[in-house]
Amino acid sequence: MSEQKDVLRGLTLKVYRFILKNDRPVGIREVQRALHLSSPTLALYHINKLEEAGLVKKELGGYVADK
Repeated sequence: MSEQKDVLRGLTLKVYRFILKNDRPVGIREVQRALHLSSPTLALYHINKLEEAGLVKKELGGYVADK
């Protein structure tokens, strides 16, 4: 649980909230555009942090909140 708390800060928290708000899988570019990130790679970096913490998972069509 503490790993999840450590991950949920700053931009990573914003990415997680965006994924939570959507009732469907969201793609990397969608996250990038919605949060005005500089590149898809930056969006993927934050999504990967959330995935490693077990907060999001990859599904067909994008990423969804797992918890």
